[in-house]
Amino acid sequence: MSKNFDKLPLKDRLEEKIRIFLNSIWKEKHEDSLLEKWTNNFETEEEKLHMLFLLSKFMYFGNLEIRELLTSIYRDFFKYPQIHKIRRDDSHTINKTDIEIKFDEVLTKTKFLGVGNPSESGVHLLYYFRQQNNLTKNLFITLSEIFKFTEKSKSSGTGTYLTIEIGLPNIENYIFIDDFCGTGNQAESELKDKLINLKRLKPEVKLYYFMMFGTNVGINKIQNIEYLNPKNCSMEKVFEEVKAIFLLDDSFKTFNANSRFFAQAPEEITQILCKNTNEKYGKPMRFGPLGYDNCELMLSFSHNTPDNSLPIFWNEQKLWKPFFKRYNKI
Repeated sequence: MSKNFDKLPLKDRLEEKIRIFLNSIWKEKHEDSLLEKWTNNFETEEEKLHMLFLLSKFMYFGNLEIRELLTSIYRDFFKYPQIHKIRRDDSHTINKTDIEIKFDEVLTKTKFLGVGNPSESGVHLLYYFRQQNNLTKNLFITLSEIFKFTEKSKSSGTGTYLTIEIGLPNIENYIFIDDFCGTGNQAESELKDKLINLKRLKPEVKLYYFMMFGTNVGINKIQNIEYLNPKNCSMEKVFEEVKAIFLLDDSFKTFNANSRFFAQAPEEITQILCKNTNEKYGKPMRFGPLGYDNCELMLSFSHNTPDNSLPIFWNEQKLWKPFFKRYNKI
């Protein structure tokens, strides 16, 4: 960055800042003329200036950052709490060998799972999660392995029926790993019924949902999934804990009144002009100008961009050039 950087026009400063990002923390997204192609989506110089400002505030997490976050999930949400419990239950022991033996016992009763289809990002991340935390392959299963279905003959002798049982009776902890939870809709639709069945069959089993990024809305939705405990006939939470390393509150909504992105905006930039420009170009796009369920985020990962982010950054419809590509589900 040049010594006279602060004396440059705002547009030049923003472009220089973004080029630095492209050559460093955004390097996985680097391609020739990417900035120029995306900027040319907008018609006027004022629009381009305001959209460059938004782009300069965009949050992108590359492969290295993703791996570190997966390390944090395992260490901070699972391993350390388990070690603290082991020590507390054993008169606050500091015997390292005893602690390691007991933690290994916990691991033998634990399984890690992804969220969604095996081809989706939540499951895809388990590969890196296993590598980063030096875990064995047998600690990972698919959702279908939780249950065991047995075909039995009817007492009448005509036809058969299926029974459902616990597939892994010795497992006490099931830990779901995800990259991002925006609204909680996907997790609810894909997990709710199955996990309620699991808790009904084995109420003492503990379920956890850990993610790298989560909104307050999404986390609350998952936390509030309940089932009727057959042992005491009371409604109880399905999940023991639902946690995110990076909690996205309302200040991460781009056009929220308390948006962090405009806290120290240059005098040439106004939130209303950014909002109007986004509305103008984003209105005909998929999910509208604010993204899925109006989450209005500015967030992308090396493996994909959530549709909860502003579509002006990832949309590819009608010759629109995206900056952060999104791989839509087919």
